[in-house]
Amino acid sequence: MLPEITTPGVHVSIQQHSPRCFSMKLTLVQQPALALDFSRFFAEFRTGMSIADVMQLPVYEGNRRSTARDWLAFEEGNHDSIELKGDLSRCDGLGHQWSQGELVIHSHCGSFTGSEMSGGRMIIHGDCGNDCAAAMRGGQLFVLGNAGDRLGGPLYGAMAGMQGGEILVAGKTGRHTGQFMRRGLIAACGTIGAQAGHGAIAGTIATMKGFGQASGFELKRATLISMSPLPINASADATSAHPLNAAGSWRYAGLISSNYLNLLFRRLNRLYSQLDHQLAEQWSFHEQKPPMFDRYLGDQRSIGRGEWLIARQT
Repeated sequence: MLPEITTPGVHVSIQQHSPRCFSMKLTLVQQPALALDFSRFFAEFRTGMSIADVMQLPVYEGNRRSTARDWLAFEEGNHDSIELKGDLSRCDGLGHQWSQGELVIHSHCGSFTGSEMSGGRMIIHGDCGNDCAAAMRGGQLFVLGNAGDRLGGPLYGAMAGMQGGEILVAGKTGRHTGQFMRRGLIAACGTIGAQAGHGAIAGTIATMKGFGQASGFELKRATLISMSPLPINASADATSAHPLNAAGSWRYAGLISSNYLNLLFRRLNRLYSQLDHQLAEQWSFHEQKPPMFDRYLGDQRSIGRGEWLIARQT
């Protein structure tokens, strides 16, 4: 069972009884002229460090090196997590290489939040920018707002995106969600942007509100699940199960339901219940059976072993 989410406004502090008992409240005290890069701060951050050591960790404004004490106010509290507050919309790299414990961000935040994350739990009470959870390998990332482009995608110049972990988004995501994805789960209650799952080799991307144009392009072995119709710009005849029949690169493989889908929806319901019970209800079917899905195999222009699952509309 996952621990309860930290309530916004709770003060958090340092305790050093175990590697996971490290609590602190950090507040951004001034807005930068250029975006702040916190990636080195979090890469060098270790549980058990003194406040004095934490305050000396590097933070970059553009290419100018400064220290955390120049930007952050520190307070101790009494909860096993790290809290970040203030207007963090111009702060990039928050939670870079996060590996254990809980990080709670009470603000919109910038790009590369949770990049190369390998464990632990991150909760964002707001929107996150582009390239969040890039090259993620494990852990859980919760976004209570919207996510930008390339969520769970690769680092610049790399050909491997997300390789493990779970990402839950309360709102919508941008373009190229799950690009080159290797493993893991991405779910959104809103829409998922265009070209989602581009080149994905494995993993699952699910949404309640549908995918954007050209999603699943060059999909290899991953699974895309849509609980709503797709905005495919192609005409289908009246006997077609779905407009993907007319897209040319997908092969219809019948109407299915499975125990795997039942387990997946239960998992999503449990995860979303940690955020908002109304969101969780969208993934709960109670005594009713989950809907049947039209299954398509493709992308046939690639190796053709990926799959679309589109809920049959009644």
